[in-house]
Amino acid sequence: MPLRSVVLCVALLVTPALVPSAQAAQAELRTVAQGADLYGKPDASGPVVERLVAGQPVRVLQTSADGLWLHVARPDGRAWGYVAAHALAAVEAATDAPSGAGEGSGGLFARSMGLATPSGSRAADAAGVATVPSEGGIFGGQVLRGDIEAAHAQRREEERLAAIRQAEAERARQQAEAQRRQQEEQERAAEAAQERQRQRQREYEAARASAEADRARQRQWAEIESSLQRITEDTRRETDKTLRLMQQHARQQAQQRREREQAQADARAQSQARARADAQDAARVRAQEAARAKARAQVQAQAQAQAQAQAQAQAQAQARLRAAAPTPSFQTLPGLARAPSDGAAAPSSVRIAQSPLAAAGPPAPPPAPVSGTSGAGIRIASVQRDPGEGQPGRGSMRKEGLRVGGCAVRSMQVEWSLGVLMGEATVAGTYTWQGDADCKLPISTVVLLRLDAPGLPGGWLALSPVVPRAGERGFNVTGSPASSALLCRYDDARRGDCLSADVARDVWTGGQVSDFVVAW
Repeated sequence: MPLRSVVLCVALLVTPALVPSAQAAQAELRTVAQGADLYGKPDASGPVVERLVAGQPVRVLQTSADGLWLHVARPDGRAWGYVAAHALAAVEAATDAPSGAGEGSGGLFARSMGLATPSGSRAADAAGVATVPSEGGIFGGQVLRGDIEAAHAQRREEERLAAIRQAEAERARQQAEAQRRQQEEQERAAEAAQERQRQRQREYEAARASAEADRARQRQWAEIESSLQRITEDTRRETDKTLRLMQQHARQQAQQRREREQAQADARAQSQARARADAQDAARVRAQEAARAKARAQVQAQAQAQAQAQAQAQAQAQARLRAAAPTPSFQTLPGLARAPSDGAAAPSSVRIAQSPLAAAGPPAPPPAPVSGTSGAGIRIASVQRDPGEGQPGRGSMRKEGLRVGGCAVRSMQVEWSLGVLMGEATVAGTYTWQGDADCKLPISTVVLLRLDAPGLPGGWLALSPVVPRAGERGFNVTGSPASSALLCRYDDARRGDCLSADVARDVWTGGQVSDFVVAW
């Protein structure tokens, strides 16, 4: 069989088998960038036809309208299905053809029959058909020229495939880089979203805290306003109370002023009454003095009658007389006694000690007077005062040369503590005296303190401690006498008229001790 016939027969047999491959070659060649499922329809919920692995080549036949799904087939035309667009990377396009495309490798007869295979096409390469040059046949010089072109086309195809693989690798790298950047952007977006969420949470917390603070401030302001209202109300009530107290105090002052004026009038009346009483006392003293003079005359007569019988005891009698210091007792006669201050009046009774004459012989010891007063008009030897505010305070006073009862007192020291407790006067005081240790003061002995205040009548205050022995201190306790019996006039140790309670309080708060006498 001639060679041309053989070639023609082979061309007739091979050409029909190349048609499907030629259609597949028209599709775009891509590789699987990552493992993906091949579905039977463009829906992830559909059945999975097969599992594609990374790097596996496929042909893209069609793209879905939304661009998310690709209709693909393997290079051998099997396993048609759908895969997600992001799972593939493009490798080449089947429409790319080397120069000289359109020339057939079957001669004029094959092209006229529609069975010619384009020279240099992937269909020819896939079919592996080699034309044999034949000179003078119907294929002419096309066979030899087709083989050479096929060799060149194969080389160009290999170079192109290498370039495609390199481009595919670059695209895969770029896609991986894009995916990495996309993932980083997604992570940054997620972080930004979280940060925004945290910021919103912080803003919400801040707003809630601010609202709580506002409510707390409102509560505080409400409490402050309530407190201010209460304080204002309390202040108003206190102001009203103060005004009422001021008015009451003014009324009390007016009443006290009227009472003080009345007390002063009463004091003047009492002073006049005391003056009359003093005049009466002076008359009584003069009568008593006359009686005493008569008694002294009788004593002198008795002394003269007994002078001869007591000759042997004369020396002893003279010694006793010198020891007894026959000095007359102090009296409160207006011409003899010194008033300690304005308006002062010493107790009225007077006792004069016996003073027998030496020429008449030694007399008998004089009898101790039953009552009397000593110390009026005697100079104050020493005084110490510690007055308090609104009270006479503390102090001491000493006199010398007194005669109390039948005892000659060389000196007497009086101490006092006059104060105020809860609006009432408190009295405490005692005394010590120096004299004959064998002599005892009368059991009724009291010390009378003179209190004087400027512009007010004075009065006498009695201190009655336990009568001490010579050189000892009398025991006493603090007392609180009534104001109406606090400052009085005394007849010896007997209390007479007293100042009114209001006048006594005024003298007590503004006066001080000016003198003292001893009465029994």
